Amino acid sequence: YGLANPVAIGHRAVNNEQTIKLSPEFILQYDLLGTEPEEHRLRYEGQIIFDVYANNGETFFPGDLIASNWSADSYNAANSSKYKSHALSTRHTLTYTPHFNNEDHSVLMMGRFQYNTGSSSNQSLGEKWLPTADGITSSLAGGVNTSFGSSAGEWKSQFALFQFHYAYKGKYVLDATLRCDGSTKFGPGKRWGYFPGISARWNISDEPWMEKFEWLNMLSIRPGWGIVGNPPGGEGLYYSKYGTGGSYLGQTTVNPNNIRLSALKWEQKETWNLGFDLGMFDNR
Repeated sequence: YGLANPVAIGHRAVNNEQTIKLSPEFILQYDLLGTEPEEHRLRYEGQIIFDVYANNGETFFPGDLIASNWSADSYNAANSSKYKSHALSTRHTLTYTPHFNNEDHSVLMMGRFQYNTGSSSNQSLGEKWLPTADGITSSLAGGVNTSFGSSAGEWKSQFALFQFHYAYKGKYVLDATLRCDGSTKFGPGKRWGYFPGISARWNISDEPWMEKFEWLNMLSIRPGWGIVGNPPGGEGLYYSKYGTGGSYLGQTTVNPNNIRLSALKWEQKETWNLGFDLGMFDNR
């Protein structure tokens, strides 16, 4: 805004912002079967999370504060913006722990489903050369438009997860996982990704023939394999999008804003891991 007086700006200019954010969360937990270790246990946990957000902003810069003439773009300039969004996430989990009379065996199984959805909208308006700076500070007043824009977005995603855990005498442990993800960030036929994983653990120090090594408290080996992945950062990348470009012969042009990624699919990365645990001399 040029060489404006900072004290005058503090008293005359307008820069107002209002924000509202609500994030209520509801959780329900219920034991469908027994609750004691010697019983079969089946626990359900449901969770719902809401996320509501709204932001309104208004600015105004009176023309009598600027050092240039009345034709400047900042003379009696006003801008307003409004953004709002709401999202819903719901998660449901079942955990089953069967009881065995032979305590050498232990099993745990878990299934989980989560669904996410949301939408947003945004609009902005800018004007200059408003009729007067005395009480008229809204961008809806009769000035000259300098900018105008609006946008809307919507997204959905879901995943299902299954985990299986088995242990024998605490020495041999096996874990298996399968996760299925779906997202609207991909086009039809590419929206689902599948990510399996498996790992094991052998506590060698619990073997009877290791008792002679009194100085060794813990020795185990943990191999693992799995596939992990990520979705892209933006929505609707499989659409062709267009916008206004420069002028040609006095007319506004239209040009593509992106490259249509119709074959876009989930990133997948195969990983291997081999870990060891070692404790010696009373775990010093």
